[in-house]
Amino acid sequence: MKVKNDFKTSHSAGNKGREFSMDFIRDLRVQEHTLRKSEEHYREVVETTTLALFTVDTEARFTYCNQGLHRLLGLEEGELNGKSFFEFLADPADSLRLQKFLVSL
Repeated sequence: MKVKNDFKTSHSAGNKGREFSMDFIRDLRVQEHTLRKSEEHYREVVETTTLALFTVDTEARFTYCNQGLHRLLGLEEGELNGKSFFEFLADPADSLRLQKFLVSL
């Protein structure tokens, strides 16, 4: 979204300086409202999807896990926070290959 740079300069005797127009303020409020609604929609989609979504840090520790991943693994919400992704790979060889790949990035 582009914010319109719509200000007026007033040089009247009693009022010097720039005054932002009401249009600019109104546009800014509309854009903030639109962004807030978009963020709420995204959050709702991520939290309610049946897909397992997660993020990990550079050490492959979970930093975010949605309800779909918790349901898939049969765990309570929050149980994965800070745990290593590698703990949940069935084959230890897969864990080693993935660790080597991540180090190469």
